[in-house]
Amino acid sequence: MRKSKKKFNKKMAEAEIDITSLLDILVILLVFLLKNYNPSDLKLDLVKDLSLARSNSKELGVKTLILQVDKKNNVFINNEMATNIVSEGNWRGILSSKLAKLSEDSKREIAQIKGGDTSNILGKELLAKKEENLERVNIVLHEELPYETLDKVMQVAATSGYHKFSFIVQSKAN
Repeated sequence: MRKSKKKFNKKMAEAEIDITSLLDILVILLVFLLKNYNPSDLKLDLVKDLSLARSNSKELGVKTLILQVDKKNNVFINNEMATNIVSEGNWRGILSSKLAKLSEDSKREIAQIKGGDTSNILGKELLAKKEENLERVNIVLHEELPYETLDKVMQVAATSGYHKFSFIVQSKAN
C-alpha cells in the first residue's frame, strides 16, 4: 500500500505545470484587445479640405444625418455638396429646404414601417431606432472655422426639424 501512495505523489509532482508565462501572454493579449476595441459602428468619410477639431473627451456618435462644413465654407449633407455659406446669398433657404426634405423622407419611412408588419422584434427595434434618430444630426466643422459658422449651421438645422446635435471631433490620440 505504501508503494502505491509514492507512485501517486510522484505522478502528481510530474503533472504540475508552470502557467506564469501563459498568464503573461493572456494579460498582453487582453491589453491589446482592450486598447483596440471600438464599440461604435459609426463610419465617417470626410469631404475634401476638412480637418477635424480636437477634443479632450470621447463620445461616440450615432449613425444619422451628417452635416459637414469644410475650410471653404462648403456645406455637405451626407457627403453631398449642398451649398456654400459665403458665396451663396440664400444659403440658409437652400440648406433648410434640403434638410426639411430629408426630415420628411425620414418621417415617411417611419410611417411605412408603422404601416407594415412591426410585430416582430426586428421591426420594432428598427422603428424605435428610426424614431430616436429623427431629430438628431451629427455636425462636423473644419477646426479653423469660427463659432459663428457653427451657430449658423445649428440654427438652420434646428429650424428644419433637427433639434438634437452631436459634434464629431478628432480625439487627442489620433
